[in-house]
Amino acid sequence: MRLTKVSLRGFKGQNRSLNLAPVTVLCGPMGSGKTAIEQAITVGMLGYDPKVGKSLDGLRSLCLAPVTEINLEDSNGFTVRRRILQKGDGRMTADIAVFPQRGEEGSRAATARIGAEWGQAPIFFDLNEFLTLSPDKRRAFIYSLAASTGIAYTPAEVRSLVFAGAACDLAVFELLWGPLAEHFERFDLQQALSRALGDITTKINELNAAKKMARQMADGVTKELESYQAGPQTTGDLQRLLDESLEELRLADSALATAQEKREVVQRDARRLGVLKGLLAEIDKAAQEPMPDLAPLETKVAEAEKAVDDATALGVALTSANIETADAHRLRVDRVSSLDNMLFILRGELEATREFTCELSSMSLCAATKATHAKAHLETRLNETEALLHEAKSLAEWTLVARDRSVAELDAARRLWTSTTADLAAVRKLLASAQERVRGLQLKAEQTTGRKSSMVEEASALEATCAAPQDDLDTLTAHRESINQRVGELRVSLQMTGKREGLQIALNEAQASEAHAIDVVAVLGKMWDALGQAGIMGELTKKLLDPLESAANKALLSGLEVPWTLRFVTTDERGRDILDFGLQRNGDLVRWDGLSSGERLMIGAGLLLGMLSLIKPPLKVLLIDDLTLVDRSHRRAFINACANVIIGGFADTILIATNEEVECPPEVKVVNL
Repeated sequence: MRLTKVSLRGFKGQNRSLNLAPVTVLCGPMGSGKTAIEQAITVGMLGYDPKVGKSLDGLRSLCLAPVTEINLEDSNGFTVRRRILQKGDGRMTADIAVFPQRGEEGSRAATARIGAEWGQAPIFFDLNEFLTLSPDKRRAFIYSLAASTGIAYTPAEVRSLVFAGAACDLAVFELLWGPLAEHFERFDLQQALSRALGDITTKINELNAAKKMARQMADGVTKELESYQAGPQTTGDLQRLLDESLEELRLADSALATAQEKREVVQRDARRLGVLKGLLAEIDKAAQEPMPDLAPLETKVAEAEKAVDDATALGVALTSANIETADAHRLRVDRVSSLDNMLFILRGELEATREFTCELSSMSLCAATKATHAKAHLETRLNETEALLHEAKSLAEWTLVARDRSVAELDAARRLWTSTTADLAAVRKLLASAQERVRGLQLKAEQTTGRKSSMVEEASALEATCAAPQDDLDTLTAHRESINQRVGELRVSLQMTGKREGLQIALNEAQASEAHAIDVVAVLGKMWDALGQAGIMGELTKKLLDPLESAANKALLSGLEVPWTLRFVTTDERGRDILDFGLQRNGDLVRWDGLSSGERLMIGAGLLLGMLSLIKPPLKVLLIDDLTLVDRSHRRAFINACANVIIGGFADTILIATNEEVECPPEVKVVNL
């Protein structure tokens, strides 16, 4: 079984689908999507990228589109589809489906199906990292392959072995073991051992620093003790003198405080006396001030009331005149209306007379003459009526103008009344305020007259108090300072006398701290030996290296067809414990630093293929990134070796990424991106 197809949509901005051969080489410049395809295979099989973490947020930089989809298919037709969705609020969700289905519901069942079909994750071989591994990182790389052996200890077994190796008191061991035990509960054995050894190293360095500091402190205290000379008096005598002087100081402080309180009372009474004298002066000054004169305000009130009355009378007169003018105008309008009616009637009669005259003109001369006279009479009456109508209209217009003038005068009179009324209210308010002030002044004069006698008596008493003699504060202060100086001298003498004992105690404590640090460092050293290369880690390393070395050499010889073998190195030239690897060629061991990039590539590939052969997953996938870092002379040989690896069954699918074109055998598929 092998991986035959990978398709991705939106993963690192890539949208493509590839059919894979057993060995496929991806050629293309940087940014063309080679690494994206290899990462997509990893995410498709695992659901996450180990380089960025297992959480969905770790995929945020890889899944750039709102919907990212990865599809993987093997030669048996088993297909995995993963979708990563970015919602509008920034949250990410994922779903997984497998085909053909066997009743799987939910992501947990689908993940279990993937594990059953394909096994563990694909092996991602980053040449940029591997070819430049430091000794510590090479050691970590070897330990990361430990899962292939299945060797482990329980936390209880580790504790028992370390306690036996430390050979110390149980209480001391528990105190030192407590911070380390958590590593063996939380991590796998190799990682827990590395963390525990790191903690022990840090603790030993801290204790050595503390031991050095304690030694320096002990040396300094010893020199100070040698230079110190004790005084003639004992500590007990000095303490007794100090207690007596402190009692005298307390009494002096009490006397000084009493004198200060008395002085403060006198000063307060003097301030009170000054205030009373000021109040008495103000009372006398207020008694001499005349009361406010209310007569001008009362005169203004009377004048304002008269102005209001005049404005009211004017308003009444104008209102009456306005009513009369309106009545006259109404009569003139009625007269004009009656004259209009009369004129209308006369015009009708005149028209009828004209028609009648025309009829009579054909009858007799006498009748025509009478009709003419009647017509002339009607025309005269009509003219008179029109004259009266014109006169009535003129009178009506005049009365209308008079009415408008009367209304304007009435409005002006009303405004005058409103203004004078407001002035009257303001003057009355001023008068009320002045009257209230006069009453207040009268009341205050009555009250101050009653208090003046008591204030005079209080001022006399305060003058007597201020005139009394006071204690000399300067004398009391000088006495107190002399006692305080004596107390300081006694304290210095007592401190110097007791310093030797304190220095001796400090010396004992520093020596005890140094001895304790030496003992703990010794115990930690034994714990290091029990955990490190000479103990559990060394045993695990040996058990790990034997099967892994054998499996890796089998892959190197049978699959990669190289003329040398892999060897692990556990000691250096001086016999010190190390962990490294190199190659055995013609009986000589060539260490890592002496290998070419192609040889380092072969060692790394052999280790990974050996681990795959130990794990035996159903689907063995090897992803190799950045072949360009390898020498040109070794690239074609390595690709040919990968084809042999597939034939030998060490891997099922190999995907190689390179920035430059490389010559490949026919059975290797080349995809140019």
